[in-house]
This record gives sequence, structure tokens and C-alpha cells, in this order.
Amino acid sequence: MNPLSLVRRAGRLASISAQRRLSVETLEARDVPAAYDLGAAVDFNAFFFHHMNAFTSDAEGRVAVGDHATLTSYGIGDKLPNSDGTRDDLIVGGDLDYTYGQVFNGNVVHGGAGNLNSVGIPNGEERQEADVVDFAGAQADLAGKSALWGAEAPNGTTKFKYGNLNLRGTNAQLDIFTITPVQLTHARSINLIVPTNATVLINVPGSSASVQNLGFNLRGSDSAHILWNFFEATDLNVSGVGLPGSVLAPAAALAFNNGQISGTVIADSMSGNGQFNLSPSQIRIEIPKFAELSGAVFLDDSHNNVRDPGEAGFEGADVYLTGTDSLGRNINRYFLSTTDGVFDFGHLWPGTYAVKVVPSQKYADSLENGIIGTVGGATVGTSAVNRVFHISLAAGDDGIDYLLPLVPPQQ
Repeated sequence: MNPLSLVRRAGRLASISAQRRLSVETLEARDVPAAYDLGAAVDFNAFFFHHMNAFTSDAEGRVAVGDHATLTSYGIGDKLPNSDGTRDDLIVGGDLDYTYGQVFNGNVVHGGAGNLNSVGIPNGEERQEADVVDFAGAQADLAGKSALWGAEAPNGTTKFKYGNLNLRGTNAQLDIFTITPVQLTHARSINLIVPTNATVLINVPGSSASVQNLGFNLRGSDSAHILWNFFEATDLNVSGVGLPGSVLAPAAALAFNNGQISGTVIADSMSGNGQFNLSPSQIRIEIPKFAELSGAVFLDDSHNNVRDPGEAGFEGADVYLTGTDSLGRNINRYFLSTTDGVFDFGHLWPGTYAVKVVPSQKYADSLENGIIGTVGGATVGTSAVNRVFHISLAAGDDGIDYLLPLVPPQQ
């Protein structure tokens, strides 16, 4: 949008105000559970927990700011349908200073003082009302999701060569990538290939990140299905780029200039003249209820492949878990058995796993297989010595009592 045209139009329309009163909507009510999407922010183009200072630009969708907002020569909601005053398109929890601009298709709400100068609201009204959005609750929810999603290991591949950052995913539902801030800084293009309409989660660790002067090539995905998760960032710089996808940076001060972001942008605060393009989020990131797998290593004194009364657990054994989870990730974990030979591999995604003990010191492999626990498995074949395999864990399964025998040394 041409800033000069925006200012002129805003001046002509500043005195226009709809007379209809808003019926306040419940932002948190969703058909999809909040754990899957962007919660209270999902219907917004820009959502900031504290401050916003934006100028000479626009947001094509709705905008929400928790504390103070300063807007100059700024348009809001021109790509939205006319709400006839039934939707709040600019919500500011604190004071609003707004000079030259227009909120095209909805209402302007501020919890503190409102200082509007040459601002048009042709299809809504201005009003003062506190607590329209629970920003504190939204911040807690989204910060928790950001950290949870950021802790997930990638199932997609990332390759960096000659300034090209190539991301390749094969999962039809969710493809996760991890990109370092250094890779982002040095990249000149990002090429993303995933199955059609798969959700793409791009985790970027680190306290500071910069996305500048990048080109994007997308195959199988679009901005509605991509989430950039800056889960540790306190400073985020985006400039000179058309960034496809939503941005989740709940603790970051976002400096956004001379570019566009297509999606929902969530940050602690924002400043700059970057443009927010409307691209309704279809992001669905479901972390399943984790499964558990535990058991014990024991000394099979009787050589009968049963843990008889009095047969001791073996502390300090090397126990290995291998398998593939439901995202196609190869899982390799290690546990040193504790008191009474106990091992516990904690939170696992649904998948198919095997557990094996490797004898240490003077102990030998058992001549028998491992002992299957509560959720099943297989032990047939010579490869199953000291091992239980084909353990299929569903979401929430608690697999216990997997026993791995060792043969005590000969006296």
C-alpha cells in the first residue's frame, strides 16, 4: 500500500465511525485444541504482548498489542471482510497513539487512553475497554508451546552449501527442522521441500537471530503451514525479506523493516516499518501424550530366563534403546542401570523400539532372550539375546517390566 495514499485516505475518512456496538468474542474458543495451534493469536496478523511502534506501513489482518501502541501512517485490516462493527481489528491493552491511518473493516479498542488523529474507522467504532484479550494468559500459553516445540529433535534434513540452505522433509503431517542463527545469517536462499500441506516447524535456537536479504523457494508448502519458532530469542531482526510463514518469538523484541511477513507474527514487542501480510494459519503441531519404557537388568543365576526370588539386579549395566518414532526419527538412547538394575527411558513418542543390555566387565551375554514387558514385543531369534525388540508404543503407553538377563561369571 502506498503510504501517501494511505495518509490522504485516512484524512478524508477520519470522521467516519460506525454506530454499531461490538458483541465481544471469546478468542480462546477453538474447534482445534489449543495445544495444536497458536492459541489466542491464531486469528491475528500481528500479536505483541507488550509494545508496538510501527509506521508508514500496514497489517492486512487484525492487530493486538498488550500495552502501549504508537502507530503512524498505518493501515489495518484492509484484506479482511467488512465486519459492520462486530469484530475488533485493533486491540490495545494500554494507551494508543495513532496518527494518520485507517482501520478498514472493524473496531478500534484501547484499554488506556486513546489519542487518534486523522484515523478512519469506516466500518467500526472506537471505544475504551480493558481486558478484551487476556494477554498474560496468551503469553504463558504461547511461551510454553514455543519451548515445548523447540525441544523437539528434527525429522527433516538440513544442508548448507554455497549460501543455499536446503530443507527436506518427508513426513506427511509434521516436518521439523533446526536452523542455527549462523546459518540464517549467512544464507542467501532457503529451499524447502515437504509433502503437500504438511506442517513445517523451523526451530531456531539462540538468544539473537537475524533474517535478512533472503530468497525462498517452496515446494509442497506455503506460508499457511510454516512456523518459524525462535524459542530462545530476546532479539530478532527481520529486514529486506519476504518471509513466508508465521513467526513465534514470545520473548523477543522484533525489529522489522523493509520487508513482509506472511502469517501470524507473535513477539514480546515490535518496532519498524515492515508489512504484515494476511495468510491465515493452518499450523497444527500436536505433541502426543508421551509413552514410557522401563525395566531392569538382572543376574540370571539359575539360567532359566526368569527373575527368580533373590536374583539381584545389576547396577551399572549399559542399556540401549533404538527404534523409529511416529515422525520417522531414528531414536538412539543410552541408560546406565541404577539400583537393582533399573532402567527407564522416560518420555518417548509413539513408535517401534528395541531395548538391549551390553554386558560389562566379566559378565556374559545370556543364552536366553530378554523378557517381554507389559505392552508386548518379540524375542525370537539369536539376534534377540539380551534384547527385546518390536516394542510398539502408542501414545500414553506405560511399558514396564522389561527384563534383560546377564549370566554371572563362572566361579
